[in-house]
Amino acid sequence: MDINHLWLGLFGRFISHQKVTANSIVYIAIDRTTWRDINLLIVSFIWRKRATPIYWQPLDTLGNSNLKMQKRVLKVDLSALRDYKVVVLADREFCSVDLARWLSKQKAYFCLRQKKSTHIQCHDNGEWIALSQLGLTPGTHCFFNQITVTQSKGFGPVQVAGKWKRRYDGFAPDEPWFILANLDSLAAAISAYQKRFSIEEMFRDLKSGGYGLENTQVEGKRFMTIVLLIAIAYTCTTTQGQQLKQKALQK
Repeated sequence: MDINHLWLGLFGRFISHQKVTANSIVYIAIDRTTWRDINLLIVSFIWRKRATPIYWQPLDTLGNSNLKMQKRVLKVDLSALRDYKVVVLADREFCSVDLARWLSKQKAYFCLRQKKSTHIQCHDNGEWIALSQLGLTPGTHCFFNQITVTQSKGFGPVQVAGKWKRRYDGFAPDEPWFILANLDSLAAAISAYQKRFSIEEMFRDLKSGGYGLENTQVEGKRFMTIVLLIAIAYTCTTTQGQQLKQKALQK
């Protein structure tokens, strides 16, 4: 079973079934997960608060993915979604401005979480300042429009959104989000990036939830076949859930 010929064709049918019209904004998240000594780079389609695998590739070694592999898998996804306006979401493993520059050339939107050590150039005096020096505290936010990031590579003009969620019941996140984006507002960047967390729920389903990948002992092509079958089952579950919801509303 070839993922390129079998699964991507089925995924195209899944998209059409969701009645996503041409030029609609769609969101995909790139992430990486591991099972024992299997290191998998995966891109998922975010739709109605659920993540569905689109394309995945095993990495030869454990640890973070590199830019070459990230571009390789994203190129397949962007091609499969070429009729739509795609927003790519990613955490700090994918914070590279080289990836952002490449996505810009592909005419894609992006929201890439940045490390707090990332530097931006101030508008007023041209000095470079680390994101950690912006002084955000719980409940505050910031937005920098048409600026340059990273002194060594000078990527811009681009936007940087920062948000530290407010304290709730005495609890606040340990640090703020800093999002490198080519969206035009704080609200758009934060709203888009929040959709990325659907992939965490998907990973729990795949690994320790009903699909139980953590309990499998297979490797190589057999493992990839299992992931393919799970992806098919996942789209069927998503579609059936929506159909049941629609029938309930009609009643």
